[in-house]
Amino acid sequence: MTISFNLVYVSATTYKVNAAYIQNGVRSAATMWILKSGVVEAMYVTVDNGVTVDKNYTNSNAVTNYLVKLLAPVETYSQFGAELTSYSSYFQSTGTSPMTIGTNTFTVTNYTSISPNVDIPSCDGYTYALTTYQMSVGTPAGSTYEIEPYMELVGSSTGASGTNTFDYTIQITALTVA
Repeated sequence: MTISFNLVYVSATTYKVNAAYIQNGVRSAATMWILKSGVVEAMYVTVDNGVTVDKNYTNSNAVTNYLVKLLAPVETYSQFGAELTSYSSYFQSTGTSPMTIGTNTFTVTNYTSISPNVDIPSCDGYTYALTTYQMSVGTPAGSTYEIEPYMELVGSSTGASGTNTFDYTIQITALTVA
């Protein structure tokens, strides 16, 4: 799975962002117009799974539904990052190191699971069993916003609908501080 985002332009009120998503050979692309308040005003989506489908979304529910699908891996990534403090008994810092993304070099704190196999209960009724967990957290030079530029998650989730496995490596490969 590959997801990329590119900031096309910034106006006084709006960001224009291009997103590309590839999973299991199916390519999706979206152009989004996002108000600086965070509201997605409109989105143009192309999906190519053998038959190209172009769709223009201006209805907020349709935009939200597509964004949920597009950003699901990023949400998983953010959820595990946010749970570092909530689940500090499961994770530990392995120290800091420099990280360079493009021309921006900054210090990141690296985390890993305390033991090779970690079971983490969740408020959504699932238990996450991690066999691999690594994450880096830091603030790019020129920014005050902390990001998670690297995460590797391998394991399974077990709940009412059964057990599902996952294997994510999520990495920010380009960065512009605006």
